[in-house]
Order: sequence, then C-alpha cells, then structure tokens
Amino acid sequence: MTLKFPYTNAEYAEFANQANNEGKVLVKQTNRDVEMVNPQPVPIPEPPLPSDEVLALREEYRTSTRSVCMLAGVAPVDKLTDVEYKPVVMAALSADPVSASFLTQTISYCLFQLYRLDGPNAWNRI
Repeated sequence: MTLKFPYTNAEYAEFANQANNEGKVLVKQTNRDVEMVNPQPVPIPEPPLPSDEVLALREEYRTSTRSVCMLAGVAPVDKLTDVEYKPVVMAALSADPVSASFLTQTISYCLFQLYRLDGPNAWNRI
C-alpha cells in the first residue's frame, strides 16, 4: 500500500497508524511517496569465537580450581560458586598455605582477565 505525494500531515499520521496496527513499517521513496511494507527480519550475528588467550585462561582457571579442591580434600570441580569458594579455600589454606595461596591468586588473575577479555558474563562460559 502506498501513500502518494502530495499528502497532508493528517493523512500521513493516519497512514502511519494503519501501518503500525498492521505491524508494518513505512519506507519513504525518492519521489516522496510513502510505502507500507513488512519489516525485514534482522539477522542475529553469531558470537565471535573465543581467542586462544581466552581459551587458555579458562583452562588455567579450571585447572587451578581443581587443584584447590584437591588440596582441600573435596571432589574436584571446574568452578566454584561464591558460597563454595570460601570454605574450600580455607580448607586448602589449612592443608598447604603456600600452594593454596598461589592457586587462589591464579584463580583471581584468570577470572579478572576473563572479565576483561571475554565480557561481564565470562564466568558463565568457563
């Protein structure tokens, strides 16, 4: 459907309301006519593949977390929630303070770098 030029503001407003009610969009032609068309679907881009650095940081995070769990004497997991982290780290520090301290610093560094390189929800992708 097309609104031919010349048209008044009232005619244009009515045409725009009709297009809105039908779920269509207006496209202005070079000759000032306005055409009502179906909206084009917007393609959703694929998320970029993570870089080798991000993949290495994820693996380092998982490895360090598993090592802390083993020091603490609990079943190894790839990542610890906020609730799990403190008791596991405290148990690991009791068992071997030097190694646990190094591993927790590595975990913190990896997580910080992942947030910087992989975005605010990087922890979800570990």
